[in-house]
Formats: sequence, structure tokens, C-alpha cells
Amino acid sequence: MNMTYLSYALREVTTRRARSIAAIAGMSIGIALYVALAALADGYSRLIQLPFAQLAADVTIQKSSGSQAGEQNRNIRIPFSNQPIDKEQLTAVRALKGIKATTATLLLWEQSRNGLAVVSGIDPASSSIGPARAQGWVETGRPLGDQLGEALMEKHFAKFHRKEIGAKIELGGRPFTIVGLVEQKEGGTISSSNVYISIGDAREIAGLPPGSANMIFATLEPGVAPEVVRKGLAGVLPGAILSTSDNIGDMMKGFNKIAGGFSTMMQYLALLFAAIVSYKILSGSVNERAWEIGLMKTVGWRKKDVVMSFLAESAMLGLAGGLVGLLVGYLGAYFLGHIKISLALPWNLSPVPAGVGNAGKLNVQSVTLPIAVSCQTVIVSLMTSIIFGSLAGIAISSKLAGVKARDAMRRT
Repeated sequence: MNMTYLSYALREVTTRRARSIAAIAGMSIGIALYVALAALADGYSRLIQLPFAQLAADVTIQKSSGSQAGEQNRNIRIPFSNQPIDKEQLTAVRALKGIKATTATLLLWEQSRNGLAVVSGIDPASSSIGPARAQGWVETGRPLGDQLGEALMEKHFAKFHRKEIGAKIELGGRPFTIVGLVEQKEGGTISSSNVYISIGDAREIAGLPPGSANMIFATLEPGVAPEVVRKGLAGVLPGAILSTSDNIGDMMKGFNKIAGGFSTMMQYLALLFAAIVSYKILSGSVNERAWEIGLMKTVGWRKKDVVMSFLAESAMLGLAGGLVGLLVGYLGAYFLGHIKISLALPWNLSPVPAGVGNAGKLNVQSVTLPIAVSCQTVIVSLMTSIIFGSLAGIAISSKLAGVKARDAMRRT
């Protein structure tokens, strides 16, 4: 674009501040609405994926016993949705096509006179996937070491039971020493346990053979769909349940469909609003400058020159409106995103049966939407504001640029 057009446009934008501010404000309102709605919709999608994202896992694998109450060894119970998987079956699962990495966990319920405690047996040496990531969530104290008989306790559970680092607890008739207090990550409800011990200790108090577990967390090879693993799983672990973030989304499918459709409609309406407002404001500003257009033509400016100068100006105003709208929309979505939302888990991913005293709260967690503005939203916002602003400028200036100089100057 000719520098003459740009310099003229910049002068008009900076000297006619009231008009520029009105044009930028009108465009930014529509863009802000679009950005806020897009960020909230994206945040909802991230919310559904949060429980798996916090564990760095793509899928979980469990073996359900249907509706049985689960095995029992003294005070230790094995959840019916997490029946034992032996060493040979674990090896077969890890060898399935499409699985990149796995970690095994042993989830147990410890029933005592103090109530129900959810216990996770984890591998202290494998803390990159699954509940073993609690090793990195220790807020006070230290992670589990190589010694047996050590335990990590969730800090709110410890406070409720008045337990501190160094205190003794009993699990399955065996004493354990609390070496660290864990701060659960928001949304990590699949891994939420009251107590974490080594998987070796967990097998011993549950009376299970070496190498066994009852929950597998896995990551998949790039491009591999969960259905590929699900089909292979049927041949090596009959009765297994493979879960993904879609299982969490299914619980809110109806709401998600309605909210998604409404959000999309409102986003388009917001962009349409931005287009209409920018056209109206620029239309008024160009009509006010009919005399200026006539003067341009008097000194030799052609229709093309007039259109290009107004195109440069309206594009600048559109870009400024897009940037302001982007910022305002993100701030609006950020503050709205701090409203707490209850994130519930499907029955097979719930650490404890629903409604079981204080421990039952592990099934539902109030979380905030993980708000972020995607690159797509940024690009669409800026491109839309520039294009709408430019089209409005072209449409209006083309009309007036075709008017003869004397007629244009008579409009003032």
C-alpha cells in the first residue's frame, strides 16, 4: 500500500480522536463478546479433560466385577470397579499396540472405626503418570522413599483427623508413618486418595500376590485412537473397562450440546454486531467528511486514491478495535472463569461410593474453568476486525468517491 495512504490514515486516526475512539469501542464490544464466549467454551472442554491431564494419562484401564461388593481382607476392601489384575495380565496390557507408557496402581478402601479411607498403592519410582504424581504434590515433608511402612496423607484429611508428619496410622493391621502431606491438584479427582503408600505395601495389606494391581494409567502413541487399544484389550483382559476424558464428558453431554450450540450462535451474533457497529460509525464519519473528499478530488485524487486512503484508515481502526476487544474479552472470561463448577466422575472412576461420609467428597470437586485464549480465537478476532472494518470503509468511501467534487462539497 502506498505510504501516502498510510500517512493520511494515521493522521486521521490520531487527529480525529472522538471518531476513532467511537469506532474502536464499537468494534471492540463485538470482538470482546466473541473472545469471551470462545474462551469459556474452550475452558469447558479443558475442564472435561482436566482429570486425565492432571495425571498425564490418556486412558485408564480397570477390571470390574459387576455389582459385587469387592473382596475383603481384615479392614481392607477392593472396590468392585477395580478388581485385581495379575502380573501376567499387566504384562499383556503393556504390550498392546498403541500403548506408549503405563503405570500400575492398587486402589483400596480401608474401613475402620474412624470411617472410610481411600488408599492408593503407587510405585515411588514411577511418578510421571497416574496417582504416583502425588510424589510431586508433597507440600510438607518428603515423598515416599525406598523404606516400607511410609505413607503420604492428603493435607485436609490429615487436618480432619489431626495427623501430622511423623504420626503413626494403621492400615490393614499394619503401622505406617506419615512422611509427607499432599496438596491435591485441582481437577485431579481420579487420583484423589486420602493416603498414598508404596504399591508393595498395598499388595501386602490387601493379601495380593507380587506384581498385581487394579488400575492401569497409560499414555498412547501419537495418533493412536483409544478404540484401537480397546479392541486389543478385549483379547488380553476380558471384562476390562477403558476410560478416557470422553467418559466424563458423556455425563454432561446434554448440557454440553445445548451450551455449545448457544455459545456458537452467540459468537456469530457478536461478530455480526461488530460488523454492523463498525459500518454505522464509519458511515457517519465518512459522510461528515464529504467536503474533504471533494477537496481531494479537486486537487487530483482519483476514486481509487480516496478508497485506498479510507481503506487504510478503517483497517487501522479495525485492528485497534480487535486488539482492545481481545484484551477485554479475555479479562471478562478470566473473571467469569473463577465461578466454581462441580466436576463429577463416572461411577467406575470414582475413588469411593457416592455418599460415603467425608471420603465421598472425593467423587465431586469444585473447580474453576481453565481459561485460555487459543491461537485460533486470536487470529479470528484480529482478522475479523480488520476485514469488517476494511469492508465498511470500502463500501462507504466507494459511494462518496464516485460523487463529483462540487456535489461532495455541497453535502457539508
